[in-house]
Amino acid sequence: MSSRYVLNPFMNTSKLLNTMKYAAERDGKWIGDQKDSRQYSWTDRQHEEWVDRRFGQLDPLKRKTSLLETKSMKTSAVESWKQKKSLDNAITLSLANNHLGVDILQQLYDNQKNAFFSPFSISMAFAMVFMGAKGKTHEELYAGLGYKSVHLSDIQINEQFQEILTELNDKYKIRPYALRVANKLIIRARFPIEDKYQGVLTKYYHSAVESIDFRNNPVAIREALNTWVANTTNNKIQEILPKPLDPVDQRGAVHHRRFLPKPLDPVSTYMVLLNAIYFKGLFANKFDPKETKEEPFITGETGAEHKKVPMMHRKGVFNYTEISAIDSKLLELPYAGDEISLYLLLPNQPQGLSKSKHQLKDFAVIEKAITRCYSMEVDVTVPKFKIDAQYSLKDLFMTLGISSLFGPTAVLTGISERKNLYVSEVIHKASVEVSEMGTEASAATAIKINTKSPKQQLTFRADHPFTFFIRQNRNGMLLFAGYVNKL
Repeated sequence: MSSRYVLNPFMNTSKLLNTMKYAAERDGKWIGDQKDSRQYSWTDRQHEEWVDRRFGQLDPLKRKTSLLETKSMKTSAVESWKQKKSLDNAITLSLANNHLGVDILQQLYDNQKNAFFSPFSISMAFAMVFMGAKGKTHEELYAGLGYKSVHLSDIQINEQFQEILTELNDKYKIRPYALRVANKLIIRARFPIEDKYQGVLTKYYHSAVESIDFRNNPVAIREALNTWVANTTNNKIQEILPKPLDPVDQRGAVHHRRFLPKPLDPVSTYMVLLNAIYFKGLFANKFDPKETKEEPFITGETGAEHKKVPMMHRKGVFNYTEISAIDSKLLELPYAGDEISLYLLLPNQPQGLSKSKHQLKDFAVIEKAITRCYSMEVDVTVPKFKIDAQYSLKDLFMTLGISSLFGPTAVLTGISERKNLYVSEVIHKASVEVSEMGTEASAATAIKINTKSPKQQLTFRADHPFTFFIRQNRNGMLLFAGYVNKL
């Protein structure tokens, strides 16, 4: 082995991997950094064997490195490779999740109402069903959930959700924010559940299938499930399952009539998905409550309607950019810890939300804009707001091409061998509150940038309808999304 290819044990991990990559290119083994992990030419084991061969040619007697140090360096290189591969898969899963989020945003848009939901929570709940689907039902979910467009395999989906859940629900990790995620799949008692399917849910989704006889004591069942959701969301969501014959709630909650949840029918209900997520974060740089003032917020088709609302103010350095493709501005408000951020997408025109909604066909537009953000001094004005929303996802997903899942033609034999099992209802309820301190939301690596000094003072004044996202910075996962149309 030529001396110029000898791996220096005192290299940092990055240089070590670059040297390995160079050597691999020479041997015709490297095919580049590709996001689809199925395109890698090596398996993990093949890579480990290659490392063994490379390091095996090093004679520890010819340099001041012990065998233990050599083994440690080998382990570090392999682990770095696996971590990079894992992050690539997580980013790919985020692409599918975010694509679904934009699809849902398109469906929920109503210029008379606000909207708020968790793409991540919804995507994970449907992934649980996807793992038990077969035939046409499997194909519809694979395409509708965005997995097909990014070429994710079943095992990759499972492993990435497992990794994300393990990280988010780690009780021993100290964070400056709170984030909890929980799922529950309820199935009629007479349907036996496949052991393999239960194992998948337990291992990868930190969940279990629960068998319930909906026909016996449905009131107690509804109360028990509502209590479970309330505990998960820190009592922010106390009633996800509506009472039978309840009138439409008129207390300010968002109800899109097309997607309004219906009371469960204890006779016809076979299977129900519940998902809950809770987030509470403090802004890295809080707004001063003394600067909050009552100012007009513009609404209505013509922008003629004005309502005075509490508007928060702060002048400082923010990550900011302008997106000419959708005639909008983008501002980042990072939460303490810089792991999660709130992004505000503000149309330049007061009535521009409807237009930008039609132009925002792909979240890739936002992701590209995030990478082009600059750290600038901006005079920011943002309203305090609170949104409570509840949806039946059954009708919404049928508009996205997922239809067989919700009727007798569903093929869910991976869940139970009994036929005629299908999803009766999918209920999603979400809540968000943004104030001077930060955000409290329920339903549930900082980007390094250059600094540019603008010639004139920039202003970000959110006094008219806008879109907002809460995003995990490390892998780009869209945790929450919504519109503010009226206050």
